[in-house]
Parts: sequence; structure tokens; C-alpha cells
Amino acid sequence: GLPLGSAVGTVDALRVGADVSGSWTPRFNNVGFPFKNEKHMPSARNSIQNILTRAFMHDTLWINDPDCLLVRKETQLNEHEIISLATVISLTSGSIFFSDDITALPADRIDLVASLLPPIGKRAWIVDWLDAKTPSRLRLDLSNCLGSWHILAAFNWKDESQVVSLLPSHYFLDDRDYYVSSFWERISWKSDVHAPLYQGVLAPHACVTLAVRTTQPGSIYIGSNLHISQGLEIKQWQDSLHKLKVSFDTQRVAEGYADIKLNIPPKAVSLSQNKPVKWEYMFNGIYRFEIMIDHVEDLIIQM
Repeated sequence: GLPLGSAVGTVDALRVGADVSGSWTPRFNNVGFPFKNEKHMPSARNSIQNILTRAFMHDTLWINDPDCLLVRKETQLNEHEIISLATVISLTSGSIFFSDDITALPADRIDLVASLLPPIGKRAWIVDWLDAKTPSRLRLDLSNCLGSWHILAAFNWKDESQVVSLLPSHYFLDDRDYYVSSFWERISWKSDVHAPLYQGVLAPHACVTLAVRTTQPGSIYIGSNLHISQGLEIKQWQDSLHKLKVSFDTQRVAEGYADIKLNIPPKAVSLSQNKPVKWEYMFNGIYRFEIMIDHVEDLIIQM
């Protein structure tokens, strides 16, 4: 880290803001009340502020260093704050540094970190960058063999709960039907034209992270809890009348689910080497498949 202007054209990577710490607001010797408005002292809030407002520098001036992702439970950060920090770091596409002792982490926190890897490699658009002191809306446009989709994030930076209603227009999207999958909440739904993409109450410092896809003929990958992109884990998608083949590459052993919309109910579902797969019907032709991926696997759905 150093003054930003003097680093232009000189460094390949740079810390772009305040250090993170295990508290939401600044503290010194475990005392916080005199330092709440200190913008440069270590804290999760101050780190997030700089990560968002300086996200545009990444891949333009250097590789942004947002400081470490903290997920261990021995801090003063609650689960909402840890998830918000992880989402901001992941979607702004800077370096992902992780310094917690993995051997001391519970399984759910290890899964949280693993779901951010490999890094997405593309920076989100900070939608309200000029409209708020601390931006609260991110849009990331992604595409691969599945087609194109959007990852949308909304944050509540207030110290009290907030009712949130997210319309497509808030993210400069057309008003139409969409399928939506909420990554951290692990639920999916269909949003009809003229309806909000999401409605709910966000706790203080919490966020919602959505995969949003347009409706279209044929089978549709709605989302999963395997990777925060909810789609980049798919390397091949082969859809025919009575068979769907979905090729996963998670680069790790990953256990979770995938939500897929089918026009015809499945008759038999298996992974590579004929491992059977459990599934359940959700709604509107969407099925949830429980899967264990060993790095590279093919999900075969017979219809």
C-alpha cells in the first residue's frame, strides 16, 4: 500500500483501502465508541467502503488488493457481515486473500470460502457508484455455454433492518419474466413481468446475491450453491428432447445442489459412473438435484 497516485504505472497490485479487521467499525484496545467515524482505521466497514468505491481501478490501473477475507468465528463480525464482505470481495474481482487457520474452521465456513473459488475473474458494475456514499447495488454480467445471465447484489449498510424491493430497472434490466436464484438463501423462484426480482427484509449489514436469467424455451440452469457465479461451474450443456447432460468442473470436491428448469419431468438422474442422484420438484417445472461433484462430473437427466 501507498498513496494511490504515485503507484500508477509502477505496481502490478495495490491495497486500495483500509485494512480489514475482526470488527465492523474501528476499535482500538477493544474500545470503539470514539472511533466510529474514523475512515482509515482497520475495520470491515472501512475496507468495504474502499473496495466498492475503488473497484473501477481493478484491471485498469493494477490488480486491486481488498485485504484478507475473514470467516473465522473468533471475531466480532456476525454471519451477515462476513457474507457481505465475501460477496464484495468476490464480485469486484480483486485478489482473494485468505489467512484464517483452515484446520480450525467449521465446515460451513470452509464451504463459504470454497464457493468463491476459483475467482470469477470479471469485475461487477457498481450501479450506484455516484449515488451513494457507500454503494449498495452491484451487477455482474456473465456468459458461457449456458448463455448469458446476471449476478445482482444488494446490501443494507444501515444499522437497522431494511425492507428491500429490487426491480429490474434498479439494475438497468428490461422489465420481463426472470428466473431468480438467491445464492446465500439457497432458494429459487420465478419473477413475473412488472414484479420485483426480490422482496424481503435485509438485516443490518446483510446482503442478497441473485442469479437472474431470462425465461426461454428448453431446459434452463437456474442456479446452485456450488459457486457464487451460479453458472461458471458448468463447462458443457447438452440439451435434447429426452436427455440433458450437464458437465460440472468445480476444481474441488463439492457437495450441494443445482436447480434446473425442465419441460418434461425426469425419469432417471445420475452422475458419472452411474451414481444415482436424488431430486425433488420445486415449482413451475424447476427441480432441485442433490449432487456430489468430485472435480469433474457429468449430470445425466433422462426425461
